Amino acid sequence: MPGQIGYSASKGAINAAARSMAIELAPRNIKVNTLSPGLVRTPMIEKSFKRLTKDQIETIEKTFPLGIGKPNDIARSAAFLLEPQNKWITGINLVVDGGCTAK
Repeated sequence: MPGQIGYSASKGAINAAARSMAIELAPRNIKVNTLSPGLVRTPMIEKSFKRLTKDQIETIEKTFPLGIGKPNDIARSAAFLLEPQNKWITGINLVVDGGCTAK
């Protein structure tokens, strides 16, 4: 998307740093992962939507096959990565975006 160079670069840097940290910290049994959420209904998003037309909001919503996310969708994903039975997951970026990147 145009105008997103800085944002995209920072996200890429976080993911690369997390992979490096995962390798460096694995000997101490510390896991490092990242989450990449899609659009989530938060007060900030709701405020932004108030400035858009109904058609604009519908266009945005159509980019997410499973709809716009809720904060709990992201929280559950983080909890999954923290569960002890998932101790073998480290150095990954979990995309939680309602299928947007699958399109």
